[in-house]
Amino acid sequence: MKIEELAGNYCILSTEEEDFEVEIYDTVEFENVTYAFMLPVDEPDSEDIYIMRQNIHDDICEYYPVEDDIVLNSLLEIFKERNSEQFIFED
Repeated sequence: MKIEELAGNYCILSTEEEDFEVEIYDTVEFENVTYAFMLPVDEPDSEDIYIMRQNIHDDICEYYPVEDDIVLNSLLEIFKERNSEQFIFED
């Protein structure tokens, strides 16, 4: 996956199959690393959320997928707690 930063809180997420625009909805510091929670822009009813690790090097911001399932699950729980008033989460 590749992320291309656009103006504001918007990015282009590139996979092998497609490119689509996402909004950086929220960020959180977890174990001294910043993670971004991204939502698809063109699909407002989508249930997809992309959790990406943020890396800033030489004033360039890059995002990488979270590959550790334990960290991913912990981050998802943080997102649910912080955004329970905006979203309905199913267990």
